[in-house]
Amino acid sequence: MSSADLMHAVRGDDKLKSLPVIMLLAVGAGKKDVQDAVALGISGFVIKPFKPDQLLIQIKKVLGW
Repeated sequence: MSSADLMHAVRGDDKLKSLPVIMLLAVGAGKKDVQDAVALGISGFVIKPFKPDQLLIQIKKVLGW
């Protein structure tokens, strides 16, 4: 299952559609990759490799902290 397939399944499921999803994008991901991920309904993203602080920032953003 691709990340696009996963996001379609999550957003199409009544029980999961509001589930926050932080996507880990591959190193070298460009603006188009980020735009595509946002169009899929992700809540946040981090580009690999990443530092724990970068992931923590996204988690706090998604949870509204």
